[in-house]
Amino acid sequence: MTFEIYEKCVTRWIAEWSKRDARNLSPNTCINCGRFTGLGVDGQDADELFAYLHHESGVPFRDFPFNDYFGPELSVAAALIFPRESIRALRKRRLLIADVAHFMFERLSVRDNNISQS
Repeated sequence: MTFEIYEKCVTRWIAEWSKRDARNLSPNTCINCGRFTGLGVDGQDADELFAYLHHESGVPFRDFPFNDYFGPELSVAAALIFPRESIRALRKRRLLIADVAHFMFERLSVRDNNISQS
């Protein structure tokens, strides 16, 4: 399978999970950006998304750097009570669908190589 085909699969899985039309998503869609510029995934939603991706693909995410991309889900009230955590959450790196697809494809390739060498 080529990376381009796999990237379309990952985009489709993320669309299914987020209940969005896959035609409205692209590899450049930001997963952890706000709802107006991306999917707005953070906190518990991130856990659920990656559990769904693992279920669909079989790819493990044990070594994925979640803390680089996701913080806790914070409401407006929580942001007022915990302003430092809110500021830290805003400084997270952008995570694109393409980034997740690359991470998954690399592990898929390693897994397939390990199986074929057995």
